[in-house]
Amino acid sequence: MLIGSGPRLSRLSTSLVTSVGDAPLEEVESYKYLGVMISNNLTWHDHIEFIKSKINKKLGLLKRIKNYLPLHSRILFYNSYILPSFDYADTVWGDRGNETLMADLQILQNKVARIILDLDYGLSASSALKKLAWKDLKTRRIVNRLILIYKCENNLFSYNFEITYHQDMHAYNTRSKCNIRKLAARHKWGHWTTVNFASNDWNELPQEIREAKDLQTFKVYLNSFIDT
Repeated sequence: MLIGSGPRLSRLSTSLVTSVGDAPLEEVESYKYLGVMISNNLTWHDHIEFIKSKINKKLGLLKRIKNYLPLHSRILFYNSYILPSFDYADTVWGDRGNETLMADLQILQNKVARIILDLDYGLSASSALKKLAWKDLKTRRIVNRLILIYKCENNLFSYNFEITYHQDMHAYNTRSKCNIRKLAARHKWGHWTTVNFASNDWNELPQEIREAKDLQTFKVYLNSFIDT
């Protein structure tokens, strides 16, 4: 797979030819790695389609069995078989200017809520989510990004993200001295790196939440803050 921007890939006059020994390797436009679809143009369209396909299959099963399940079992089905597909690696692919793709996933979550509650399609999705006490997917992605940063800050995560604060760069006693300093980037993609994107959410958190004594306490404080 040859990776590059869409315009640059379209201007190539020859195909990439590689081989192992005498065996030629097939050129592909996307490839699943660790459960995430990586596209040659570095967009997330293929991965979102992959998620939608998986969830729609599970929705079909839920529709067939829901009449045999009480409400709590339907919710358990969602939490066990559907929600992990929405959440998996969303700190990597979530948001980042992909409003249309994210809206497609939200439509699916709304659909699940209506199925679980036996609601007609035309009824309010937001009221269905509220009745089930579910966060919408955008909020879940924010929460997951914040948990990632907390883990990095407290050495609970094995990958060493490059995180610096304003106070590391100067000694001025400014209100933002404890905020994460975003990495410089020339292009939009650079601003959408995981740390840069997550730092926007982190810097909006009250300091007392950032300084929670452990992960469980942080999650409690964070969910209380998000829900207000």
